[in-house]
Amino acid sequence: MQRRRRSPAKWAKEQLLGIRISRGFVGAAVVAAPIALFSFFAVAANSGIAIPLFRAAGPSLYPDFDILDKRDAAIVGKKITPAKAREHVAESRALLVSAPLSSTVVRSIALGRDALGDKQGAARSMAIASRLSRRDGLTQMWLANAALRKEDAQEGFRHFDTFLRTYSPAETQVAIEQMVGALRFREARVELAPYVSASNPWYERFIGVAAGRAPKAADVADLLLRAKSIPDNPYLRGYYATLFERLINEKAYAEALRLYPRLPGAKPGVLRAVAATPETLSVGYAPAIWSFADDVDRGGAPRETNNGIGLEFYAQADTIGISGQKLIQFPATGKPQTFYWTVAEQETNSGSSARWKLNCLGPKQPAEIQSVNLMTVQPESRLRMAVPAGCEIAVLRMEMAGGVGNNMARIVVDRLRTETDGDSPVKARTAR
Repeated sequence: MQRRRRSPAKWAKEQLLGIRISRGFVGAAVVAAPIALFSFFAVAANSGIAIPLFRAAGPSLYPDFDILDKRDAAIVGKKITPAKAREHVAESRALLVSAPLSSTVVRSIALGRDALGDKQGAARSMAIASRLSRRDGLTQMWLANAALRKEDAQEGFRHFDTFLRTYSPAETQVAIEQMVGALRFREARVELAPYVSASNPWYERFIGVAAGRAPKAADVADLLLRAKSIPDNPYLRGYYATLFERLINEKAYAEALRLYPRLPGAKPGVLRAVAATPETLSVGYAPAIWSFADDVDRGGAPRETNNGIGLEFYAQADTIGISGQKLIQFPATGKPQTFYWTVAEQETNSGSSARWKLNCLGPKQPAEIQSVNLMTVQPESRLRMAVPAGCEIAVLRMEMAGGVGNNMARIVVDRLRTETDGDSPVKARTAR
């Protein structure tokens, strides 16, 4: 006599119920009310007749799975009594007996088991719920967090990915925040690297949060460096600019220098150049390119001079601050460097000043090197400033004071360049 094989649906029910379904179980008093509620739904669903047609016949019994969602949400992450947890499981099992197999009901059983402390049983039930439907957000989030607690980042992010692709941005913001927080772990960065992709619909949201709010910008840079390529669009470039600036501000110089050449639109040579060129003025990310203060009190802009393209810096009277700046990477030769420039034009007020200030960013470097007041030198003067040996990366800033007067103080400099000492001597006056 040939044995009949059980259907997968029947097998799943039996696994979740933990027993073979019997008339005694179905008749248990503790589950009588939920059975009555959902048996009506089962009749409607199995008959092939549209559910709305049954509303007039039994409006008080028409089921609402939103109620089940709210019931489950009420116990997620909360301590409830064992009696309440057992009641939750029993009611959910009753629905499984009377209604068509549903991922929502299976998930409800899993949450009840979790509340009872049956972690393995909860995980098995959640896995079945996920196989029944990938579109249940609570199931995917539970599985994601369970995997991360077991330090299985690959599996955890797979469930996060399913959740993020299924639900709207407003509904999935918590998942984005969790993933950004996980960047502090190396394993998480390794497993997230494949999701750095232009085809990933949630990457833009993720990197936007990560660039601005990740605990360490260096962790975000490490993630991008592990990716095969870094996606590009105008919005993403804005996020990358925020990230690069954070790397400098947080003194993550090694990560900044490694990441910069891989960023979309960035040119590695810009880091080593100081002259005012189209590339150093607009192609890349500040402060690797020249950046200027953008307010009415002080700022700067490129300016045509007799020697080509120069830089104009200005400050209103009674103001002081940085008008412009640029990051410079010097050759790793260990030799001293020299920074050269020419003062092309000046407009002064009483007490106004303009000084280059250079800060070497490596360890054991002088806190600051500064030039003389450039407002006091003769126009067309060729000036220089020594950069100490071992200074491989620095920020060059123009600090201006507007002084006292009715007009803004203004200075134009051009012919900016750096050289390794001894390579090609240039006649210039030391401006220190």
